[in-house]
Amino acid sequence: MFAVLLKDLRIYTNSRRYRIVQLTVLCCLVLCFFLSTLEFYAQGIEKQSSGIFFDVGKRVYSVLTICLYITQLLIPKHAIESINIESRFSASKYSADKNSDNTALLALTPLPFWKMLLGKIMAVVIWWFLGAFLTIPLFALSLIMGGLSVSLMMKCSFILIVNSLFVALVGITSAIWNHSKRAASISYGIILTINILPLIPIAPIDRFPMLDMLSPLHALLTVLSSG
Repeated sequence: MFAVLLKDLRIYTNSRRYRIVQLTVLCCLVLCFFLSTLEFYAQGIEKQSSGIFFDVGKRVYSVLTICLYITQLLIPKHAIESINIESRFSASKYSADKNSDNTALLALTPLPFWKMLLGKIMAVVIWWFLGAFLTIPLFALSLIMGGLSVSLMMKCSFILIVNSLFVALVGITSAIWNHSKRAASISYGIILTINILPLIPIAPIDRFPMLDMLSPLHALLTVLSSG
């Protein structure tokens, strides 16, 4: 399992394209931080002149958390690509007849299937966390301005961890049984349905509270609004 994990992490870190994507995401988060800070400070000055308390730090922290949550949509894409790399290698190693045979993936390693699957999931999740780790200074600045309590921050972190594992599992599972384009459509369809469907306040969707419990986005918004 650790061999698969280290191999995939080596692919991510040595790939110029992955590093460019990570840098681009970080730049977008920095831009979002400064724009939201300016906007909320302007609103705070206006609110304070009216005698209304306005927590700038909390709102900036909430915006950054939601943006970080959105970046997890890259995890299924990376997961699908990691499976495709194995599929292309297996096709060239064995024969062109097995080009679409995902079972050849198992022949690449003596590891059990579940260990290889777990190694790939952990690799793509750790790669996302390496990018998220670079945003700590931004969250620290938002906490200086106010922010959330420690318990709420821990809840947000738990939701992000669980969701990252979930989207990685969906991406890898769909890639094992389908080609890349179909796997992307299936994985993003499942992820967006689970996350967005409970937020639609129309019947009969709003009659099923279980959907709210299954949506990580709904749980994250609930935690942020309760702070």
